[in-house]
Amino acid sequence: GRVYNVSRYLEYHPGGEEELMKGAGKDATDLFNQVHRWVNFESLLQKCLIGKLQDTKPISLQKQRQSLDVLSSHGPPSPSSPSRKGEEVEEENEKVSIRWDWHETPSTLEMSFYTKTKKRVREEDVLVDLAPGNDTLSCTITLLPDHLYTLSVTLAHPVQSRVMVRSFSNADKVCLYESFLGTCYSRRVSLYLKKVTQGLWKNLGEGSDGDGELRALKDAPVVYREWEVTRKEEVTHNTRLLQLQAPPTCLHLRPPLGYHVHIRLHISEGVDVVRSYTPVASGLEDLEEKSVDGGHIYLLVKIYQEGALTPQLDALQVGQKVEVSNPEGGGNPFDESKLERCQRLVLLAAGTGFTPMVRLLLRAIRHPEKQVLLVLFNRTKEDIIWMEELDSLSQVHPNFQVEHILSESSGVSWAGHRGRISRSLLDQLLPIVEEDQHLFICVCGPQPFCQLAHQCLDELQYSSEQIHMFQG
Repeated sequence: GRVYNVSRYLEYHPGGEEELMKGAGKDATDLFNQVHRWVNFESLLQKCLIGKLQDTKPISLQKQRQSLDVLSSHGPPSPSSPSRKGEEVEEENEKVSIRWDWHETPSTLEMSFYTKTKKRVREEDVLVDLAPGNDTLSCTITLLPDHLYTLSVTLAHPVQSRVMVRSFSNADKVCLYESFLGTCYSRRVSLYLKKVTQGLWKNLGEGSDGDGELRALKDAPVVYREWEVTRKEEVTHNTRLLQLQAPPTCLHLRPPLGYHVHIRLHISEGVDVVRSYTPVASGLEDLEEKSVDGGHIYLLVKIYQEGALTPQLDALQVGQKVEVSNPEGGGNPFDESKLERCQRLVLLAAGTGFTPMVRLLLRAIRHPEKQVLLVLFNRTKEDIIWMEELDSLSQVHPNFQVEHILSESSGVSWAGHRGRISRSLLDQLLPIVEEDQHLFICVCGPQPFCQLAHQCLDELQYSSEQIHMFQG
């Protein structure tokens, strides 16, 4: 018999650590064959081989755990292929690195990426493209706060044009270990694809020996894809909701919460116009954000008749295409953990500054323990986006309150607040928060609105840690 040390792989086994531990210290041949009979285990576990069995005395579970503590400092291994190590960079005394490997069955292919960083990797941080012919796979992973990893592999054989991305970044899935370098974090994200033709591959394909490229986000080029307009809807007299569908080659692109995309149109020969928009959900009834599925994005666009871009967007017909960039967080990426921790959420928005608030609002009100206040500033009642839907939402969800503020309401029957953002208005509307309660305030609108809002909040002695300013 042969002895294999798979302790470094425990945290990354798709079937879980418990399944592997069933074979610890004893003959695991039958256990292996129950699940992986078709696999050549001698090749699969070659790099984990310690040697031939000399003593049949069982290995204690305690010793098995000790070996995990020692060996895990080398990072996650690959039992089916050599682990690929990407570049490492130093950032604030923390090494950011990424490794990858691949596994297969006769019908499926799995590519797993292991990151060494304190910031979690979400499914939204992963972009996957498959070139025509279904054989060249490109994967881009954002490693927050400011690194980007890219890998391109020409696969040995074609795969189907769909992918499932799964993140193992939650606290219970994080492998935390100590090494001579200090505390390290290892997190995993995996891509699952189906083969066009069943069978085992001799290798993954051209480029599979590469490490990929790890670089600063600020140095990454802006990548555009052509998205198709599949729906247009009039929301207000000057606001449209556009539904855009990803190209067939884009298998996975799901904008992270609070991120924006760039829209680019060719206006005339040699002239391109670019504007930024924050993707929203398809509507306020989409509480589970099912419309944010990676295959479509929804944009709320305010039409300016004298604008350089928006009249062109308004003229687009269903079936026409527009260039859309990869999602970006800008110079101040939204920190989703603050939304998760807060007990009270305040959203201050002016006009189409409401767009970044849509998904924040939907995400927060799903949790009854969170109290959510939306203060929405507009010129007139006709300018309010989804007014009836917002009011209905506040009736259905007791933890949600919306306050509409109009700056021009003369001659109109209006029982709500009037005026502009001010210290006295915010002092009147914002909740009184106990010291032990977590408050999070998000602000978006035109630049003068954001500047005045920041000044008012500062005068009311809210700390910068409690505030996120979106770029209007």
